Amino acid sequence: MLRFGWWGVLVGAVEALAETWQRGPWCLAVVLLEAVWLKLFLDRLNEGRRNADNGRIILADVGFWLVAGTPIILLFTALLPNLGSVDGLTQALVQSVNSVVNTTIGFTLYLMIKYRFPGKIVVKGISIRGLSISIVLLAIAIPTFAVSSLLSRNLQLSLQQREQHMLRLVANAAITMTDAEFAVMKRALPNGTERMEVRIHQGNGEIHSTDTKLFETLTRDYEPIDQPILSVQSLTLKIPRDRQPWKRRLEQGYWIYDTTIDRHLTGQTSTQTTVAYSAAETIQALHRQTTQTVGLMAWVILIGALLSHWLGRSLDQQFVKVLAPIFRHQARQGSGKASLYAVPSLATSVILELNAMVKLINSRLLRVNRLSLELEDMNAKLEKSRQELHHLSTTDPLTGCYNRRELVRRLEDEIARANRQESELSYLCFDIDYFKRVNDTYGHAMGDAVLLNVADTIRSRLRATDCFCRSGGEEFTILLPNCSSETGRNYAELQRLGVAEAVTILDGTAVQVTISLGLSTYSPAQDDAEALMARADAALYASKENGRNQVTVG
Repeated sequence: MLRFGWWGVLVGAVEALAETWQRGPWCLAVVLLEAVWLKLFLDRLNEGRRNADNGRIILADVGFWLVAGTPIILLFTALLPNLGSVDGLTQALVQSVNSVVNTTIGFTLYLMIKYRFPGKIVVKGISIRGLSISIVLLAIAIPTFAVSSLLSRNLQLSLQQREQHMLRLVANAAITMTDAEFAVMKRALPNGTERMEVRIHQGNGEIHSTDTKLFETLTRDYEPIDQPILSVQSLTLKIPRDRQPWKRRLEQGYWIYDTTIDRHLTGQTSTQTTVAYSAAETIQALHRQTTQTVGLMAWVILIGALLSHWLGRSLDQQFVKVLAPIFRHQARQGSGKASLYAVPSLATSVILELNAMVKLINSRLLRVNRLSLELEDMNAKLEKSRQELHHLSTTDPLTGCYNRRELVRRLEDEIARANRQESELSYLCFDIDYFKRVNDTYGHAMGDAVLLNVADTIRSRLRATDCFCRSGGEEFTILLPNCSSETGRNYAELQRLGVAEAVTILDGTAVQVTISLGLSTYSPAQDDAEALMARADAALYASKENGRNQVTVG
């Protein structure tokens, strides 16, 4: 219940109230404090909710009873000695053993429910560590409890038979004694913790007693207990009526054995014999037996909890060891130092069954890694092809400039950026003067050489943010972000002079060409991409009509 919320503590409080009614006020404090501690341990001290099923709650409960539960019960029994029939240590041992076993059983039932209904309780699956801890502890504790209970029962039967046999012998012997023999027996009966007294009530009214005052005290100041300690026929335990500690009252009590002898056995009228025997020795023997039995159980619980925790931790470490290469590989992947495809082999384990599974998985991983490497190589080739295809689809193969398709896309992006940032944008286009004459005079090889030389000359003066495109045969375009009309005109003049000074040489033939340029600057109020391009083209045509080899701003 604590696994699912604080309402489990409320259930613990109800349990504490029920036990307080039976055992004493210490139950309310101890059981409620135990429930709160276990809840805090699950939520705060167990390395997060994901570890709630690792079985450490059992060790937490053992630690609670060692550190807090037992001292609290000892304190209560020291302050309130009338709380029970046994001393505080025995009560603490009994309660601690019961609580730890209940916690173990509850945790085991929780795991069984999770196994039976996977996915319906918090998370799917169960913890191998928690399962091993609970099973090992129960496997150690349950047989121990069974053997201890059997031995305790046998001891009680032995005590019962001894008491019954002894008291019957004394009663039968006393009924046949003469007055002289009865007087001898009176002097011979033991005192102290084995004190025994006999009273004979004959049918004729005569009463013979070894201690008349004791039997009067037993009748006046003693009372029988509700639940018999030993289930012996005709045997009753009487204890003092005063308000002493319960254990002391039991030790001051007397076993009362009553038997009636019929006349045909004695030749006289019916005779009732009562034997009073001090209960101190029996009570002390039972108390020692109870303390030893519960102490043994407590030691078994403590050793079993530590042993089961060690076993569960060892199993957990074996799984961690097996999966450690995977975790290290994931860490290297996160830092970019490992392949995204190859998976490392699992580490071997000392557990034979786990090792067999590791070998099977590793054989599959080898095949997976081989296929992964092939896939990685294919992906690399595919990426290279994609990049080549993208390069071919966006660039001019002769000059290396962007093509017209890329020009349109870049222009749309630059206009959008200029609108967002309220920045300036200039569009510069130019073509080579009398380029057809070059082709006709020197051939197309020289024409290609001229195009490439002009492109290289222009490229050498580009800014990092400029976009240089070949928009047609001998026509080129440059996008100039963050460039005003005046700056664009100066830039165009610089490029015009550079091209005019450049010389193209092919097979010993030298050719010089000039370019005509048209410049337009983006105006958000009146321009879009087509209008900006149209104004630059109109300015280019104006440069041609006005004699070529010049810059015109549109």
